[in-house]
Amino acid sequence: MAHVVLEPSREFSFRLRDRTEGQNPYDGSVGIILPGSGMHRRLFRGWRLPGPDDLYEEIMWAAKTSRSFLPTQGWDWPRLLEAHARLISRRERDKLGMDEIEELLKDEIEAKDERIRALEAEIEDLREVSARQTRDMALAGDGILNPAFEGKLGPQVYEGEFSDRLRAVVWECVKSGEDRGWDGRSIAVFGRILKESESTGRAKALAAELRRATRDANRLHKEVPKLLQRHGYERKSDNKHIKMVPGRDFPGLQMVMVAKTPSENRGLKNLASQIEKAMGLARLK
Repeated sequence: MAHVVLEPSREFSFRLRDRTEGQNPYDGSVGIILPGSGMHRRLFRGWRLPGPDDLYEEIMWAAKTSRSFLPTQGWDWPRLLEAHARLISRRERDKLGMDEIEELLKDEIEAKDERIRALEAEIEDLREVSARQTRDMALAGDGILNPAFEGKLGPQVYEGEFSDRLRAVVWECVKSGEDRGWDGRSIAVFGRILKESESTGRAKALAAELRRATRDANRLHKEVPKLLQRHGYERKSDNKHIKMVPGRDFPGLQMVMVAKTPSENRGLKNLASQIEKAMGLARLK
C-alpha cells in the first residue's frame, strides 16, 4: 500500500525537521504522505491512541482510506491481463482454428472474471471505509473534544493542544472543585474524564525543544525564531531584537523578543521559561 521510510535516530529527525520547516513527522509521529499533496496525517500515541495496537489499526485505516480515493495512475493487473487477451485475440483470431479461438475466448472470460472479483473486492473495501468513517463520526466524542468541533476552533499550536488545555481546566476543577462550589457529581464526572483520557505529551516535548533552542547563545537568534514560526508565530525584526508576534489565528499567545547578538543573550534558561509562559505551556506540561 505504501513506501515506508524510517528516520534512523531522534537527532536525524530533528535535523530534518529544521531543514524542512517541520514538514517531516518528527518526535515519534507516523506521517502519511500522499503523492503531490505532502503530509496528509500525523499519527502518534496519546489519549486517542493509547496503545501500539490502536496506533497500528489507525495507520492501516488511514492508509487504506487515502489509497482508496487517490486517482488511478495506470492499470492494475487484472485490467492489464484483460487488455492483453483482447489484443492477442484481435491479432491472432483470423489465423487460428476453432479450438484455438475457443481457448482464447476462455482466457478472455477468465480475465474478465478476475477483473470482476477485483472490482468486487474494491467495492467491499470502500464499504468498509465508509462504515469506518460513519462509525468514527458516531464515536467522535470518545476523546475530550469532538474532532469535527476541534477543527472549527482553528489551528493549534501543536497537535492535541485544545484537548490538553481542556484537560488542564478539568484537572483544576477536580483539584479545587469543592472550594469553588462544585457539586459531588460534577467532580466525580470530571475525575472520570481525566481517568479515561491522557495528555498528548506534546506540550512537554515542545518545552524540551525550547530548552534545546535556547542552549547556545550564538545560535539563539536562528533557532528560536525558526521554532516559534512552526508553532503559530510570525517574525518581525527591529535593530537589536527579533520580535516574534502571534499569528492572527492564534489569539492569546504573547509576543516574544529574541536578541540578535550573543552579548545580549543573558539568562538563557529564563528566556526558555518566558517563552513557555508566553505560549501558555506551563500548566500543560
